[in-house]
Amino acid sequence: MKKKWQVLRGLINQTGHGYDPVSGTFDWPEDVWENINAVNSEAKKYKTAPL
Repeated sequence: MKKKWQVLRGLINQTGHGYDPVSGTFDWPEDVWENINAVNSEAKKYKTAPL
């Protein structure tokens, strides 16, 4: 649970983009997701899966 929270916290702290409450996902372009995944591979599941 702590690991999941750390991943979510890292995503929430990203600036310039946000959370889409309709889809329950983050609305970032592909290049931003590539950078996030390079730093933390656990974050890739939040690209399409709702929180």
